Amino acid sequence: MEEYIKSFDGEGGEDRRQQWAKFEKSVLAEQTKTKYTDLIKKALYIPKWYAEKTYADQNKK
Repeated sequence: MEEYIKSFDGEGGEDRRQQWAKFEKSVLAEQTKTKYTDLIKKALYIPKWYAEKTYADQNKK
């Protein structure tokens, strides 16, 4: 990867540098989205035993 980034100094390097910057930005955005999605999923997790107990408590007559 270092070789690829060093090749930006040659002819047509500015276009590749811009493409690389867009790529880095999209990877960062995707990682951030995944991080927060996983965080929300884990925050909303309810153990099976707790769900069963809650269900049983709510349906007692």
